[in-house]
Amino acid sequence: FSLVEVLVSLLILALLAPLITALIGQAQINQKAEEVGQAMALTQITLEKLRLEDPGSLPSSGCSSTNTSRGGQTYRLETCYCLNPQYCARNIRQIAVRVYTPNNVLLYQAETVYTQLR
Repeated sequence: FSLVEVLVSLLILALLAPLITALIGQAQINQKAEEVGQAMALTQITLEKLRLEDPGSLPSSGCSSTNTSRGGQTYRLETCYCLNPQYCARNIRQIAVRVYTPNNVLLYQAETVYTQLR
């Protein structure tokens, strides 16, 4: 290779390097957004299922954890009850749902209080 060819190649590489870096960064952002979107959907599904139950029949304390697949990924879904005893009574339950990656990184969490109206 001649010196001119090498310099032209280095110039092209120098111009493309930031573009390649930006594309890789954007792909990582898109992947994270997809994971958070799936975690939000899992949380909504879980809370909707619990909404159909009588709050008095739900546990009055403790947490349960399950592994769930969605969108080709596996997530750990943790549901906790009555973390704050103030929000728990005969027909009232505080519910916290957290979704984690397989590496135990918290992706999304939501808390609510369910009650039964008379």
